[in-house]
Amino acid sequence: MGATPLQTELSPLRPSWLRSRLAKWALVAYRLGLGPLLARKVMVLTTIGRASGSQRRTPLWYVREEDTFLCFSSWGGSSDWLKNVRAHPDVHLRVGSRGWRSRGRLVEDPEEVGRVSAVFAAKYGHRTMGLFYHLDRLALVAFPVKGGGRDRDGG
Repeated sequence: MGATPLQTELSPLRPSWLRSRLAKWALVAYRLGLGPLLARKVMVLTTIGRASGSQRRTPLWYVREEDTFLCFSSWGGSSDWLKNVRAHPDVHLRVGSRGWRSRGRLVEDPEEVGRVSAVFAAKYGHRTMGLFYHLDRLALVAFPVKGGGRDRDGG
Protein backbone atom coordinates (compact mmCIF):
# COMPACT_ATOMS: atom_id res chain seq x y z
CA MET A 1 0.00 0.00 0.00
CA GLY A 2 1.30 3.50 -0.88
CA ALA A 3 2.24 6.28 1.46
CA THR A 4 -0.36 8.76 2.57
CA PRO A 5 0.15 12.45 1.76
CA LEU A 6 1.14 13.03 5.40
CA GLN A 7 3.82 10.33 5.23
CA THR A 8 5.09 11.87 2.00
CA GLU A 9 5.62 15.19 3.74
CA LEU A 10 7.61 13.57 6.53
CA SER A 11 10.38 12.39 4.17
CA PRO A 12 10.34 14.63 1.10
CA LEU A 13 12.10 13.80 -2.14
CA ARG A 14 13.45 16.36 -4.57
CA PRO A 15 14.37 15.85 -8.20
CA SER A 16 17.89 16.56 -9.33
CA TRP A 17 18.48 19.94 -10.93
CA LEU A 18 18.90 18.37 -14.39
CA ARG A 19 15.82 16.18 -14.10
CA SER A 20 13.66 19.08 -12.98
CA ARG A 21 14.86 21.16 -15.97
CA LEU A 22 14.23 18.34 -18.43
CA ALA A 23 10.70 18.00 -17.09
CA LYS A 24 9.95 21.52 -18.33
CA TRP A 25 10.48 20.76 -22.06
CA ALA A 26 6.72 20.75 -22.66
CA LEU A 27 6.51 24.42 -21.62
CA VAL A 28 8.76 25.34 -24.53
CA ALA A 29 6.55 23.36 -26.91
CA TYR A 30 3.41 25.09 -25.58
CA ARG A 31 5.07 28.51 -25.95
CA LEU A 32 5.93 27.66 -29.57
CA GLY A 33 2.25 26.93 -30.25
CA LEU A 34 2.70 23.15 -30.27
CA GLY A 35 0.38 22.57 -27.31
CA PRO A 36 -2.27 20.83 -29.46
CA LEU A 37 0.31 18.19 -30.42
CA LEU A 38 0.94 17.43 -26.74
CA ALA A 39 -2.64 17.80 -25.52
CA ARG A 40 -3.37 14.07 -25.30
CA LYS A 41 -0.55 13.58 -22.81
CA VAL A 42 0.54 16.90 -21.24
CA MET A 43 -1.32 19.83 -19.73
CA VAL A 44 0.09 23.04 -18.27
CA LEU A 45 -0.93 23.96 -14.74
CA THR A 46 -0.58 27.61 -13.74
CA THR A 47 -0.42 28.21 -10.00
CA ILE A 48 0.38 31.19 -7.82
CA GLY A 49 3.71 30.79 -6.03
CA ARG A 50 3.18 30.34 -2.31
CA ALA A 51 6.13 32.60 -1.43
CA SER A 52 6.64 34.78 -4.51
CA GLY A 53 3.01 35.40 -5.48
CA SER A 54 4.10 35.03 -9.13
CA GLN A 55 2.49 32.77 -11.71
CA ARG A 56 4.22 29.40 -12.00
CA ARG A 57 3.67 27.07 -14.95
CA THR A 58 4.22 23.35 -14.66
CA PRO A 59 3.71 20.70 -17.36
CA LEU A 60 1.91 17.66 -15.97
CA TRP A 61 0.66 14.32 -17.19
CA TYR A 62 -3.05 13.97 -16.60
CA VAL A 63 -6.15 11.88 -17.07
CA ARG A 64 -9.55 13.41 -17.59
CA GLU A 65 -12.64 11.80 -16.17
CA GLU A 66 -15.75 13.66 -17.25
CA ASP A 67 -15.31 17.21 -15.91
CA THR A 68 -12.28 16.54 -13.72
CA PHE A 69 -8.59 16.54 -14.57
CA LEU A 70 -6.48 14.32 -12.30
CA CYS A 71 -2.72 14.74 -11.84
CA PHE A 72 -0.14 12.99 -9.72
CA SER A 73 2.75 14.73 -8.05
CA SER A 74 5.75 12.65 -9.08
CA TRP A 75 7.65 13.78 -5.98
CA GLY A 76 4.82 13.33 -3.48
CA GLY A 77 4.17 16.20 -1.11
CA SER A 78 7.52 17.85 -1.85
CA SER A 79 6.56 19.04 -5.36
CA ASP A 80 6.53 22.82 -5.60
CA TRP A 81 3.38 22.86 -7.74
CA LEU A 82 1.52 20.83 -5.11
CA LYS A 83 2.70 23.14 -2.32
CA ASN A 84 1.48 26.08 -4.43
CA VAL A 85 -1.93 24.46 -4.97
CA ARG A 86 -2.26 23.86 -1.24
CA ALA A 87 -1.46 27.51 -0.53
CA HIS A 88 -3.52 28.93 -3.43
CA PRO A 89 -5.97 26.31 -4.78
CA ASP A 90 -7.36 28.54 -7.55
CA VAL A 91 -5.45 27.57 -10.70
CA HIS A 92 -5.56 27.67 -14.49
CA LEU A 93 -5.30 24.57 -16.68
CA ARG A 94 -4.28 24.54 -20.34
CA VAL A 95 -4.70 21.48 -22.52
CA GLY A 96 -3.74 22.18 -26.11
CA SER A 97 -5.47 25.42 -27.07
CA ARG A 98 -8.16 25.09 -24.38
CA GLY A 99 -8.06 26.59 -20.92
CA TRP A 100 -10.06 26.32 -17.71
CA ARG A 101 -10.11 27.90 -14.29
CA SER A 102 -10.29 25.37 -11.50
CA ARG A 103 -9.79 24.82 -7.80
CA GLY A 104 -7.38 22.02 -6.92
CA ARG A 105 -8.03 19.59 -4.12
CA LEU A 106 -5.88 16.79 -2.74
CA VAL A 107 -7.46 13.33 -3.07
CA GLU A 108 -6.68 11.41 0.11
CA ASP A 109 -8.77 8.27 -0.40
CA PRO A 110 -6.23 5.43 -0.95
CA GLU A 111 -8.71 3.43 -3.04
CA GLU A 112 -9.26 6.40 -5.36
CA VAL A 113 -5.51 7.00 -5.64
CA GLY A 114 -5.03 3.33 -6.56
CA ARG A 115 -7.83 3.40 -9.11
CA VAL A 116 -6.49 6.53 -10.81
CA SER A 117 -2.96 5.11 -10.70
CA ALA A 118 -4.20 2.17 -12.78
CA VAL A 119 -5.81 4.57 -15.27
CA PHE A 120 -2.53 6.51 -15.50
CA ALA A 121 -0.58 3.29 -16.05
CA ALA A 122 -2.96 2.31 -18.87
CA LYS A 123 -2.47 5.71 -20.53
CA TYR A 124 1.28 6.18 -20.04
CA GLY A 125 2.50 2.62 -19.47
CA HIS A 126 3.53 0.83 -16.28
CA ARG A 127 7.24 1.09 -17.03
CA THR A 128 7.01 4.82 -17.79
CA MET A 129 5.07 5.42 -14.58
CA GLY A 130 7.81 3.65 -12.65
CA LEU A 131 10.51 5.79 -14.29
CA PHE A 132 8.89 9.16 -13.64
CA TYR A 133 6.89 8.67 -10.43
CA HIS A 134 7.77 7.51 -6.95
CA LEU A 135 4.92 5.03 -6.85
CA ASP A 136 5.09 4.67 -3.07
CA ARG A 137 4.64 8.45 -2.60
CA LEU A 138 1.93 9.42 -5.05
CA ALA A 139 -0.09 12.52 -4.22
CA LEU A 140 -3.22 12.86 -6.37
CA VAL A 141 -4.81 16.23 -7.08
CA ALA A 142 -8.23 16.72 -8.72
CA PHE A 143 -9.06 19.80 -10.78
CA PRO A 144 -12.80 20.01 -11.56
CA VAL A 145 -13.76 22.09 -14.61
CA LYS A 146 -16.96 23.24 -16.28
CA GLY A 147 -17.63 23.09 -20.00
CA GLY A 148 -15.31 22.59 -22.92
CA GLY A 149 -12.86 25.30 -21.92
CA ARG A 150 -12.04 28.53 -23.69
CA ASP A 151 -9.87 28.81 -26.76
CA ARG A 152 -6.57 30.51 -26.22
CA ASP A 153 -7.55 33.29 -28.60
CA GLY A 154 -11.02 33.55 -27.04
CA GLY A 155 -9.77 34.50 -23.60
